[in-house]
Amino acid sequence: MKNLSETLRNRKTGYGHFNISIEMDGKELSTTTTNAIAIDASFDDCYDDEDNDGRYYESRLEAQDALVSEILIANDIMFAEYNKQEEKERKALLVGGVIERFSGKNLQKLQKHFVNLYGSDEMAQEKANSFAVGFGKACELIIKDLNAL
Repeated sequence: MKNLSETLRNRKTGYGHFNISIEMDGKELSTTTTNAIAIDASFDDCYDDEDNDGRYYESRLEAQDALVSEILIANDIMFAEYNKQEEKERKALLVGGVIERFSGKNLQKLQKHFVNLYGSDEMAQEKANSFAVGFGKACELIIKDLNAL
């Protein structure tokens, strides 16, 4: 099987929406995404030539992996370790994995990206901090509930 990132394709379908697809075992799998940050990084040939400190994705490959994961999840493609567990546990692991991506260091990167997009004035920084605190608390609560399963 080819590296899935090598088969990644995209097509703009509307304002902020992209159809992304990969080829897996001779079949095309696709979904629609609004993750413009990952789209920009994945298909920018010069992305890795620049200093990506402070950006949400540190490399092109990281952004491509995020899009491939999105396609696999949308098409209900599960991996071997998930198949060994019961349905309730699989859903908890899947949701937990998504939440973990948006906590800790990644939450700080998302906050920095927000400030970079909307300016570094006091209002933008306050919004970014409020977002990070609120989102972080929501993630903590969800992870706590998932760990109780």
